[in-house]
Amino acid sequence: MNIKNALIELDNSWSRDIILEKIKSGQPTDKIVNDFIKSNRNNIELVSNYVEKNNSNLLENIEKLSICEIKLIEEIKSLQENNIKIIKEESSSKDIENKFKDFNFALFLQKWSNSFVIYLLILISLVSLTKQAWAL
Repeated sequence: MNIKNALIELDNSWSRDIILEKIKSGQPTDKIVNDFIKSNRNNIELVSNYVEKNNSNLLENIEKLSICEIKLIEEIKSLQENNIKIIKEESSSKDIENKFKDFNFALFLQKWSNSFVIYLLILISLVSLTKQAWAL
């Protein structure tokens, strides 16, 4: 088998759509990779030997490219998480504003003024009695 056919077969076997479906179905990534290696061992060895003879830096460069892609994905995820936090904070502050707007202080005083005054007088009495007790 030549290198071109091996690369085509590996590319077809490692379709992103197929891999994503396996991930969505709950398969661990280690199992996905191990199954791929088992089913494509000959093609992988052929490509590995070809790369080793012709361009030894190719795999290192591909690895660095993958690391860059992972960092980009992590950055996008962190931005997404920050946006979700900002949206939650905005919605909670809007909820507080709406509740404050709904709060009618005049109506509150009209309904609860007697109770409010009594509780306030009791609080003042407690504070003054506490001060007198500490003074003795």
